[in-house]
Amino acid sequence: GKLVHSGNTISDSKSSNVDYNRTGVPLLEIVSEPDIRSGAEARAYVEKLRSILQYLEVSDGRMEEGSLRGDCNVSVRLRGTKEFGTRTETKNVNSLTAIQKVVEYEALRQAKLIEAGGKVDQETRTWDDAQGITIGMRKKDEENDYRYFPEPDLVPIVITDEKIEEVRRALPELQDAKIERFVSEYGLSREDATILTVSRKTADFLDATVKAGADAKTVANWMLGDLS
Repeated sequence: GKLVHSGNTISDSKSSNVDYNRTGVPLLEIVSEPDIRSGAEARAYVEKLRSILQYLEVSDGRMEEGSLRGDCNVSVRLRGTKEFGTRTETKNVNSLTAIQKVVEYEALRQAKLIEAGGKVDQETRTWDDAQGITIGMRKKDEENDYRYFPEPDLVPIVITDEKIEEVRRALPELQDAKIERFVSEYGLSREDATILTVSRKTADFLDATVKAGADAKTVANWMLGDLS
């Protein structure tokens, strides 16, 4: 279900209702390694991930509608140390711009807190876009406190290297590959090729017109000019 708040944000709402219209829609969670070092990197990561999902037609990637959301886990550590600091998780961030702002704000908030002699709590937070701040929601337990146990009705799924390679061969041409091909085969600038491949349908349209005998640069200029 999806929470629908009575106010503009969760922090100024007196009540929340649960919308079950998406019940039964499968949820896919993709977790990155803890190697993203800035808000700009986090934004670029999600932007590239969204492009791949859209090209695969797994998701329409409309973050504002809830088709794709980001949970931003942020921690800071002293320069030169290897151990990660205590992390916070800001849930359900619904735009690329907000993802970058959350990471930047939360990293700065934690750094200031530590420098002032305070301690970062392991907690779940939410992003208030109007105020440009994260707000604490609840403390997070350690993993063993959740008392996870195997679901007896769900057997483990073993994905072999052969299966991975089979799926890889069945993948469509993704945006990065299309950009390189449009530059090398069609003679387009990298900037134009990037714009024309943001949408798979747009890129496929250009390919189809060229296959039908049209000049690639002429069609590209028309698509970027009159058609846009």
